[in-house]
Amino acid sequence: MTPASGGYPHSYYADSVDLPPRRAALEGSQEADICIVGAGFSGLAAGLFLRERGYRVILLEGERVGWGASGRNGGQLINGFNGGIDFLHDYFSDCGTSVAELHLAGGDILREVTERHRIDCDYRPGHVTVAYTQKHMQGLAEEAKLCQRHDIPGYQLLDKDQLQEYVGSGVYAGGLLDGRGGHIR
Repeated sequence: MTPASGGYPHSYYADSVDLPPRRAALEGSQEADICIVGAGFSGLAAGLFLRERGYRVILLEGERVGWGASGRNGGQLINGFNGGIDFLHDYFSDCGTSVAELHLAGGDILREVTERHRIDCDYRPGHVTVAYTQKHMQGLAEEAKLCQRHDIPGYQLLDKDQLQEYVGSGVYAGGLLDGRGGHIR
């Protein structure tokens, strides 16, 4: 992949995003309580939360802020974990936190932090997973039932016509809308 403008690999995201400014290189001797290497979502969040708790933080990034995987996900806010809802339930059932809380925590934190700090990230609510075939729709219907069984709000199955309102294409069999998911820029 040849880098796009600003050093990002070519992608829709790199071609459509307003690039963050380049920051000055660290020079001389600096002191901090904590040094974080990497200014992706995790590094930025860790730095912000530690700074709010009174720590002196230095954040180092070899490229631009968000240059790595955080800058290549297209800004998608997708709720849940790779292991799935049943994994969360089985693995965390003894910790006193509901599966719904765990499933939605990342998005809730993002919305709270962007509101509290007035971060203009062009947040747009709603994330849709599309199904190309009826077999794919059956899988999404099973996921919607899991969400309902675990009291996870905001999910809605969309038929082919309803989905067209979101994606502007009639090639899909339908989809699953996560109203608590979204997109940021």
